[in-house]
Amino acid sequence: MRKIYIVILSSLILINVGCKKQNTPEPLLKASFYINHMDTVVFKIGTGDSIQLTNTSTSAASVKWDLGNGTTATTNNVGLSFSKSGNYKVTLTITANDGKAASLSKTVVVQDRVLKNIILNKVYWNTKPNQIDHFNYVWPESPTADLFVRMQVYKAGETIKNGLLTNSEILYDSPLLSGVSNNSTTPININVSNSVFINKNMIDSRSLVLTLIAKDQNGKLYDIMSSMDSGCSWGFLTDNITMGQSMIQCQLFSSVQLLGTFQ
Repeated sequence: MRKIYIVILSSLILINVGCKKQNTPEPLLKASFYINHMDTVVFKIGTGDSIQLTNTSTSAASVKWDLGNGTTATTNNVGLSFSKSGNYKVTLTITANDGKAASLSKTVVVQDRVLKNIILNKVYWNTKPNQIDHFNYVWPESPTADLFVRMQVYKAGETIKNGLLTNSEILYDSPLLSGVSNNSTTPININVSNSVFINKNMIDSRSLVLTLIAKDQNGKLYDIMSSMDSGCSWGFLTDNITMGQSMIQCQLFSSVQLLGTFQ
């Protein structure tokens, strides 16, 4: 009889062990996100550039973004841009169903495009009026003239006289270049010593107007080329913050390039 009791007791112990539940560990709550599909802690952009924030967290029931500029968002994906330079701390906070939360912060470094050089790659005007089909330009009749480059913010309803904006705000006038030929193909470099900031959105919308202006011996001003001219190519050739280079070109019969850096 003793042997029978031992067998039964052993069987009960085995059954009890076999039925014991396994403890399943809770999923790890960890906040994570990408900036422009990149998993980086610091991300550099220029003022006006757009970036995409993508939530890549797991086990999140809700999300909240602090975008570092006084605004927040609660969607998984957020489009964002900054109009002013500076360092912005972007924070993602996720919350699980049980109320537990986790956060992650990254830094967006926003830099200005600063104009450093203006290159006149080509200068052209015809000394005889109305010699180019479909273009009614009023140009100097002399083979040489003094030139300068003007940058302005276009004002709605602006009065344009001889191709020149008369009331729009002037952001920059370059130094006067003396005695430039009307058919020059030798590049002319203008160093920009003061701080001139380039607004990308204004370039894209053409509200920033570049004009190559001639001044004759009587002080009369002529529009040699303007970014507002029909057929003028105006926009970025290069815009790479990693390389620290920004290049904008205005080209029609003449060709002007703006060379800048990010600061």
